[in-house]
Formats: sequence, C-alpha cells, structure tokens
Amino acid sequence: MENRLSGISLLRIVATISVIALHTAGTVTTAVPQLEGGMFTFFNLITIAFCWAVPVFFMITGSLLLNPRKELTASKCVKKYALRMVLALFIFGIPFALLMLIFNQGAFSPVMLIDSVLAVFTGDTFAHLWYLYVLVGIYLILPVLRAFVKNAPKKDIQIILAVLFLLDFILPTVSAYTGLSFEFSIPFTYPVFYLFTGYYVSSYKPAVLRNRALNTAVILLLTAAVFIMGYNNIPLHCFSYTGPLTAVMAAAMFSNFAACAGNDKPAHSELIWKIDRLCFGAYLIHPVFIQFAYRFLKFTPASFEMYYIAIIPFFIAFTICSFVASWIMSLIKPLRKYVL
Repeated sequence: MENRLSGISLLRIVATISVIALHTAGTVTTAVPQLEGGMFTFFNLITIAFCWAVPVFFMITGSLLLNPRKELTASKCVKKYALRMVLALFIFGIPFALLMLIFNQGAFSPVMLIDSVLAVFTGDTFAHLWYLYVLVGIYLILPVLRAFVKNAPKKDIQIILAVLFLLDFILPTVSAYTGLSFEFSIPFTYPVFYLFTGYYVSSYKPAVLRNRALNTAVILLLTAAVFIMGYNNIPLHCFSYTGPLTAVMAAAMFSNFAACAGNDKPAHSELIWKIDRLCFGAYLIHPVFIQFAYRFLKFTPASFEMYYIAIIPFFIAFTICSFVASWIMSLIKPLRKYVL
C-alpha cells in the first residue's frame, strides 16, 4: 500500500484548490473582451499570486519519486507514470479541444473530431494540460535523475540547484527587466529545478526552511508584493513560473507542509487521503466548468459591479463541482485504474 504522507496530501489539496483559484481569475481576462482596466489588473494579479501552485506539484513529484528508498524501475516510470499522462492527455484533451472548437465556431461538424485529435499532438487544447506534457518528459528522464540523486552528495545537489536557479530564474528575470540578452541558459529545465528542490527540502530539511513562521511571513509578504507592484505598474517578471520570487514562495509553501510529511495517521488522515486521491481528476476537469460558465453562459465575476467579491462564490462553486466530478469519474474503474 502506498505510504500516506499527510503533509504532502494536504499540500496537494491546497495546490489543486489554488490552481482552480488561479484559473477562476485568469480565464476572466481571456474570456471577457475589452475588460475594464481595473478589473483586468485585479484578475491578472490574482492569477499571478497563485503561480506558486504548479511549481509545488513538481516539488511533490521530486520529493516522492526522486527518493532513492522508493523502488522505481525505468519500466515503471514509462508504463505506470508516463503512460498515465499520455492516456490523460488523449482521454481529456480530445473532448477539451472539441469544446474549444465548438465554443469558437458556435457549431459542430464531424471534421472537428479529427482536428481535436490533432490538437492533442500540437498542444492546442485546454491550456492547463501543458503540465501533463511536461510530466511525460519528466517521467521519461526520471531514471537518470534518480541515479544522480542516489549517488550525489549533498554538496553536488546544492551546486546543481544553484546553477539551475541562476540560469533558469535569475538571468531570464534580469533580462526581462533590463532588456539585456544572456546566452547562458539551460532551456526548459526549470521543472527539474523544482523537482530537485522538492527532493532536497524533504530529504535534507535545511534549517532556514524548517521555520514555519518565517515561511508563512515570506509567503504573505510576497503575495502582498504582487498586488503592490501590480497596482503601481511595476513589471512582475519575478513572479512568473521561472521568476525567482515564485520559486521562493513555492519552496516556502512546500516546506511548511513537508515538515509534517511523515508516515503518520492522525484521526483525519483517511479523509485527507480520500480528498487527495481526487486532486488529479479535479485538476483535469475544472476548466470545463469555468469555460462553460464564462464562454457559453457569458456569466463571470466581471458581470458584477463588486467583482472582487463575486469571484469568491465562483471559485467555491468551481472547486466543489471539480471535486464532485472527480469523485464521479473515480467510480469508472478503468479510468480510476489507468488515469486518475
């Protein structure tokens, strides 16, 4: 039976709910044409404030699957993990792409079915599925990453983290703010940085990240910085997925929960575990409810004068619908066994 880590389960739940909040706000900016300036700024800043959530998913993967004590063969990486993501991409990506075509064209035609299949290969489906494409690549190179951390001393891992942070986070951010172009880079490796960070924090538990009060203060201060900078028209490049401050927020959030990630079984752990098992399905399905409300019904938080309050019931409704839908999907045995 899979180890039940209550801290990691709680973190996965929080990150999933945060992604739903991110898309609840972010989709407004793309679904509503000519959004008034103040509204656009508000919804955009909510989106940026929750950017730490997806990096946390990568950290969870790193903490669990890079652990040398976990028995994981190359065959299992491909057959169990990578194949699962590929199946999810096609099973969910095809109908998602079809919905996009119907929403955009206002009608259905049989040729759309072929276009929907091709869309999965080209990535022209719901935007949140980009995470699954990345996971396929990560799972395929996972045996190499595991071999490295198994044989690397702590200092080597620290060096790798420092190099990746410099080349994937610091230099691109400096370039975005200054306009200078740096040729020193390792393209597309920022998810690997998050994987190694998750492994490093959970395995070595650095003292600076064990202080929950400090981590919480950092998260609150950086969240406030997003809104202060945004409303003062200061570019927020440092808060993108490859922004150094997003990396700091994600590490602080991960550390707060990883601190209680032992193999414990408190009274409420069974409920936490059951909700945890619904997170992947909720992640996959939640944009359907958002797109249906925003694009089909034309009903968004921007429809209300007090949009900054209206977003709360939208977020709650989308969250409940997503987890309920995930539970319903989990009742389909083949789907639960091979995808969810």
